[in-house]
Amino acid sequence: MQHKEARIIRLILSTNSLVKKGLLAGIIVIFLLSAYAIYWMLIVREVEQELNQWALENQVEGVGFNFRSMEFSGFPFTLSLKLEGVTIGINSSKLDNWSWNIHEIKAWVSPWLPDHVWFDASGKQELVINSNEAEKRYTITSAEIGGDINFISDTQGFMNIRAGDLSIKRMGFNPSRIQRSDINLDWHFHRELDGATEPIKFRFQLKDMRLPDIWAQPFGTKLEIIELAGKLSGSLKQGPFMSTLEGWRDAGGTIEISDFVARYGPLDLKIKGTLALDKRMQPIGALVARAEGYMDLVDALVDTDLIRPGAGTAIKLALSIIAKRSENRPDYVKIPLTIQNQRLSVSNFSLLRLPTLNWHPLQ
Repeated sequence: MQHKEARIIRLILSTNSLVKKGLLAGIIVIFLLSAYAIYWMLIVREVEQELNQWALENQVEGVGFNFRSMEFSGFPFTLSLKLEGVTIGINSSKLDNWSWNIHEIKAWVSPWLPDHVWFDASGKQELVINSNEAEKRYTITSAEIGGDINFISDTQGFMNIRAGDLSIKRMGFNPSRIQRSDINLDWHFHRELDGATEPIKFRFQLKDMRLPDIWAQPFGTKLEIIELAGKLSGSLKQGPFMSTLEGWRDAGGTIEISDFVARYGPLDLKIKGTLALDKRMQPIGALVARAEGYMDLVDALVDTDLIRPGAGTAIKLALSIIAKRSENRPDYVKIPLTIQNQRLSVSNFSLLRLPTLNWHPLQ
């Protein structure tokens, strides 16, 4: 009898011990969940404050950033932000300004990986550029515009932007379409003894682009691919856009083109070189171009009145002299190009005049 009572007592004590352990485990879980919820809400609060502060700082510098509403969601696995009615713009004067209206921007991040941000801005957007000449209004629609930003450190990171089935239409004109586009930016800011340098690596790619009819020269509306890769070097100081750009130019800033590829009709073009800005904020540079399908290009430029027939004949004669043979590919030419005083030239021979870059809408 005594042994039986002892077993009952031990069973009760054992049960109480399990209950206590269960209660303790439950309390710990509740505490951890509460702590995580507080951490999540603190991140939300910090993101909200940083975004509002960033908007105010940019307004001081002349860049407007506004949104109709801000919404956070995703607890507990992600921190998601949705901005509706986003407007980004610059007002340099009543006549020179632009605005970019985005219906909705979504961004999300894992609370335990806060340095890797994903974003999506698919749907409809509108870009309006006002100048002394006229108002230009572009409607942008896409099945996909999104990507991610990875901040490796305070001075280093990379960004990827992907777009699919993109349409850009200016009022009164046929739309241009891009089947696929990829943009990659890789930056690493660092300081050296002779001052601040801020190289930014970039890669930009467009595939299967349909040009608007007004641009359909000289080989029609379909552009197979454009790819641009390189590095921007020079000091980029904070401030209004034009002041930053002029400071970059004055400090010897350059854009090094490591790879430019374009396939348009029979033309297969590859270019490498260096670009900069002159005192009039127009491009200058020294480049090396390798081209296949160049004879067809010259004929097309003559047919579309972009160069005179006499100049076209002289160019074809010169190109035939310097052309090189290739076993597995068509003949090609490899020539040095210079850009100066808005002229694209080969040695001292001017090929064509480049359009003037108008920076006023970005001031």
